[in-house]
Amino acid sequence: MKLNRRGYIAVEIILASIVSITIAVFLIDITIRLVNRTDNNYIDTIFVSDKALLTKNIKEEIENDISNKGVIDSIICSNSNCNIIFNDRSSKELSIDIESNKVTYGSYTKEVDKRLGGEVKVNSSISNDKKYIIINITFTNIFDDSDYSVIVPISNKKYPPTLAKYITNLYTNAPKTKAQNNGIEYNYASSESLMNDRLGGTTTDLDGGNIRYYGASPN
Repeated sequence: MKLNRRGYIAVEIILASIVSITIAVFLIDITIRLVNRTDNNYIDTIFVSDKALLTKNIKEEIENDISNKGVIDSIICSNSNCNIIFNDRSSKELSIDIESNKVTYGSYTKEVDKRLGGEVKVNSSISNDKKYIIINITFTNIFDDSDYSVIVPISNKKYPPTLAKYITNLYTNAPKTKAQNNGIEYNYASSESLMNDRLGGTTTDLDGGNIRYYGASPN
């Protein structure tokens, strides 16, 4: 019997189909891996920026509260929020809204890339002497379940105010009287020998400039 060389036998067609499908699956797998790798690299890059901002701003906000309210007495964390209790018995919450992927502490809010919204955990640890606190915020990549952590180190010490802040507090808390000089009205805190210069009278706000000493020379 002589084979018909003008066509293909069934075995050849089946083998060709299997090879084609195998190559297609292989190429699709490589493409998916490359796309995922690109997405992960993009998330990594974005997270580096978000991490720096979150660490800096949360640290500053909490340490500013320590200066005003006293040291942190305790922190109670549960899932996506931490309730921070200060020495004056006031409290403030650090929270993550999973729906919007926003981290909030007081007036500070930062939105994190939504691809890190798979799972969010917040926990804290306090040193035995309570002088140092670590707050750890962990986000999970929704594509590969890898974790991205923001570690916020807190110095739980109440430092004395800077000289500039001390003088500002003196002026702010003192009773004010208004007086004119060269036709320009100024705010004076006479009890502290301080005044606001209104930047030479260019501001509409009486307290819109720099605080200056106006009394006799201390020398």
